[in-house]
Amino acid sequence: METVFDALKALKRASSQVVAARLGISREDAVNELWKLKRRGEADNKGSMWWLIQAGESEPVSPVPKVTAQMLTEAIEQHGPQTADELALMFGITSRRANSSLAMVISKGRLIRVNQGGKFRYCIPGADLPAEPEAASVAETDG
Repeated sequence: METVFDALKALKRASSQVVAARLGISREDAVNELWKLKRRGEADNKGSMWWLIQAGESEPVSPVPKVTAQMLTEAIEQHGPQTADELALMFGITSRRANSSLAMVISKGRLIRVNQGGKFRYCIPGADLPAEPEAASVAETDG
């Protein structure tokens, strides 16, 4: 008698309904068996489709890097004033996440935010602030 494992092996990729029809069992029984295979690490699914997986073939889940506000502050100490985008790129996180962490550090007074040319740069208070871009002087003329 063919098992759910054998049927899935022969079909390569199939829905629980197709597996049930092939084996002549109810769809509910097929689904239960497929979930048992998944819990054992022998099968995987996406939506209604099921397939067998080889050892080490399951979709890799990349761990989200743990970046603390302290790490961002240390990077600013080492590399000087930075924008949130530059810090995000440096640590491999989103700029939204960097901004969130930086806002907390600013509220505690460990960093300051300086607007420079439309971009906010984060600096250590009391340290050399980034040089302001020199604006072209406008001479008054009689008109």
